[in-house]
Order: sequence, then structure tokens, then C-alpha cells
Amino acid sequence: MLRLQLHLKALVEADPKEARAAMEMSQEHLPEVFQIAKMYSPREWPQALMNSDSMNSLLSRSPSPVKELLAKPDLRSLLEMFP
Repeated sequence: MLRLQLHLKALVEADPKEARAAMEMSQEHLPEVFQIAKMYSPREWPQALMNSDSMNSLLSRSPSPVKELLAKPDLRSLLEMFP
């Protein structure tokens, strides 16, 4: 899971404005992610996303989608996988 958190960190750091836009576009579909964008600083987003119910639900699937998540080139495409 550390690799996934580091990947999230890299995606946020690569383009913080785009990361914010991706998280805020999810207000209706993923209100939890929208709240993370509003309540936390970009530096805290990776950990908050890792602790989110949406991420936990996604990671509990069988088979685990971690490899697919690690292959996502931006935060928007990664968030599209959230249930």
C-alpha cells in the first residue's frame, strides 16, 4: 500500500491544480473525495485518499486493483476507478 500512497503523492505533486480539479469534480459522484479536497492541504491528500471509504471499498475487491491503480497517469483517471 505504500507504493500506492507514493503514487498518489507523485500524481498530486505533478500537477496540484489538476489534482484539485479532479477531486472537486467528484462532488456528486464521490462527495468524500470532494470533502478531502476542501478540508485538507494537497500535501495531505494522498494519506486522506488512502484512508477514505472509497479507496477501502476499491481495495477490498478481488482481485485487488492495485496494479491498475499504479498504472494510472493522473489523479482524474485514478479517481474514475472509485466505486
